[in-house]
Amino acid sequence: MQTSSTNPRIETAHSYLPVKKTKETQSTQQDQNKNMTSHNIGNVEMLPYMSTGLLTESGILRLSLGKQFCNRKHHLRCDAFSKPLTTGSAVHTHPHTDPTYSMHGVGADTCERQKVLNHTLDMSAATKRKVWLVSLVSLVILVILVVLMYLAFTHLLASKDGTVAPLELKRVQQYAVDVTLDPDTAHPNLILSADGKQVYDGDVEKNLPDNPERFSTNPCVLGKQSLSSGRFYFEVEVKEKTDWDLGVARESINRKGDIPLSPEDGYWTIWLRNGNEYKALDDTSVDLSLKSRPQKVGVFVDYKEGLVSFYDVDAAVLIYSFTDCAFTEKLYPFFSPCVNDGGRNSAPLIIRPVY
Repeated sequence: MQTSSTNPRIETAHSYLPVKKTKETQSTQQDQNKNMTSHNIGNVEMLPYMSTGLLTESGILRLSLGKQFCNRKHHLRCDAFSKPLTTGSAVHTHPHTDPTYSMHGVGADTCERQKVLNHTLDMSAATKRKVWLVSLVSLVILVILVVLMYLAFTHLLASKDGTVAPLELKRVQQYAVDVTLDPDTAHPNLILSADGKQVYDGDVEKNLPDNPERFSTNPCVLGKQSLSSGRFYFEVEVKEKTDWDLGVARESINRKGDIPLSPEDGYWTIWLRNGNEYKALDDTSVDLSLKSRPQKVGVFVDYKEGLVSFYDVDAAVLIYSFTDCAFTEKLYPFFSPCVNDGGRNSAPLIIRPVY
């Protein structure tokens, strides 16, 4: 084995081959090892390996380089070197590539630090997994929010052209109340069912007390239930009728004589005339063009928001909405089956339960 005179710790390519020891070579190695007895290589104490004088310069260099390589390659586990170093022979293996190479007590502190580093790296991997999981959950939440915003936006567009998503109808239906007709307010010509759920014009005026609550001229009736806050919703079957009025009215409406139906007079209503003429009786009447004849009409009121909306229940279509209404007193459901018209409009208005 030949070494450089300027740097005895750099080995040649032939240092991996067995070296035939002569007396001169052994004497030279013993002298070198004595000088290096207390020498540290890369902060690794080499004393346990210097006593025999048989560890070659190549081996010392290999151990030093192996230790430094271990520090650079953080995944290397120091406890993998478990086989004792055989003294009395040249070193032909590298500590990083040969798992039989032993560090035993040499560099124990370094190995301990390496183990701590490995543990830290394991924790770092766990942290990365957690970050990945949190990112995935955040992405899912973002997608859900985008979908909800899209649905809300499409609902706003749909409402402008007279349609409404079934989910919106379900939302207002949750405010359903059990409405019954108030016989004390019914015009004398009207026939009410015993359960207070149906009304039609009997075309015969009954002899009833003319109390202040009763309609005296127009064939109308109010519901018993009132609203002065919150929301309520009810549904009325209107099939087989040619004329009807539906909506809500405030408590102080005029009930005597011929009454105009308008918000200014305390009525928020829509009507049907002649079997196919629909109109919203707003401050200025609005002709309604419906794609199909409603068989069941839903009426929704949001008192605080000043909103009265009408729905075609079967088609899940918004018929019309009164907005920005200034409610200041109790509101009552309002019904008019209109005149019998010789039997052509004899079918009743029926208050249906909401499902």
